[in-house]
Amino acid sequence: MSKRKQADEATLKQLKFQGVDSDLPHRVEFFLYFPTEWDAYVAATQLVNLQFQVNVNLSKGAEQWLCVATKKLKPTSERLKGVSDFMEKVAVGNSGNYDGWGTPVVKEE
Repeated sequence: MSKRKQADEATLKQLKFQGVDSDLPHRVEFFLYFPTEWDAYVAATQLVNLQFQVNVNLSKGAEQWLCVATKKLKPTSERLKGVSDFMEKVAVGNSGNYDGWGTPVVKEE
């Protein structure tokens, strides 16, 4: 199992432990880093065209550009694997790196 897959599974287990209902949509953020502003904005444009909300900024303490792509989705293992694989392709295709995802806790009401 890849390190990314292990990290994804550990995060999903932690969310379940905290009482998160994975059948509810959550605001999931995906983190991509690029060497140039141009690369980051090219990737951002691709993601905006797929209905992601995107924010691009120079990352703190580094000479890289951070692209945070956000979308509401159900955080299931299968769904996150598919989106993470796609994010990896977007990042690599634009000279960047995909650094994973995160989500705030949304509990069942």
